[in-house]
Amino acid sequence: MMRKRLYILYISIFCFLFLYFHAGAVTTEALTLKDVLKGIRFHYSLIKSGIGQYTVESNTIRTQRIIKLYEEVTYYFKSDRFRYNVFSKYLIRDSEKDRIREERKYAEYTYDGEVPVMVKYELSGIYASIGNKYPLDYNESSGLRIWGLWLFRRPLAEALEQFELELVGVENLEPRKSCYLIKAKPRKYMGYTFKIWIDPKEGYTMQKIEMIPITKEGTLAKKAPRIVKEIRYKEYPGGIWFPSEGILRYYSIEEDGKRRKESEITMKVKNFQLNVDIDDDVFKPTLKKGTIVHDRRTGSTYTVE
Repeated sequence: MMRKRLYILYISIFCFLFLYFHAGAVTTEALTLKDVLKGIRFHYSLIKSGIGQYTVESNTIRTQRIIKLYEEVTYYFKSDRFRYNVFSKYLIRDSEKDRIREERKYAEYTYDGEVPVMVKYELSGIYASIGNKYPLDYNESSGLRIWGLWLFRRPLAEALEQFELELVGVENLEPRKSCYLIKAKPRKYMGYTFKIWIDPKEGYTMQKIEMIPITKEGTLAKKAPRIVKEIRYKEYPGGIWFPSEGILRYYSIEEDGKRRKESEITMKVKNFQLNVDIDDDVFKPTLKKGTIVHDRRTGSTYTVE
């Protein structure tokens, strides 16, 4: 009788563990790469506009001068238009005076669908730059859209069209989170190849991306940093998943093959509202009297009267 009870107990425990670790698992049966890309595009099409605040913090080892960066960002977007109001605090190593000093800055980055504008408030005055080359995000490593939604200044599905893609299969990033693993090789050499993890249960969002440095011959480039980014999402009404936090790590590869962390950037959303009405005037730059403006389109410089 005791043996029978123990047997039933063991079977129950096994079934519980099996269901726990396989709940939510996905399968590649009857699934194609085209299906995955379609899921990514559809989910991104649900995100129309948003407003909120988030923070970015960087512990930097790669740059000897800037030790730490902290940013508080208010972010607005509507279709392809955006506005970032960014308060930044830097800890900087002053080699001449052999001390660490703090710098605080404030800047605004806007794009109204036509012209990108950057306005920086500094002790010496207010400076604006009009017509920058990339009217997408104020910082390639800090802009909110690059945390899972965009890749190389364009929506993820659109960016992946520039790669040779392989749907490898299913891989668990953690218990109860099964993702489709995609290998992406640039059609033109750019120094990296990519591994991307997509979670269909969270709107086909990118949960993780690993950038692996390679040479033109296709071998591992040991001197270039390896980059790993992981993102977590929050579900909003309508089944929309939007980034809530993330971490970006830079590694170097030692001669013995081991990784050495060089720097780390963390992002955390404080609050956010999706698909809300935003006045178009929000995306127009604030050019106060006395602002020194450099127009990159014409090469001219002038002061706002």
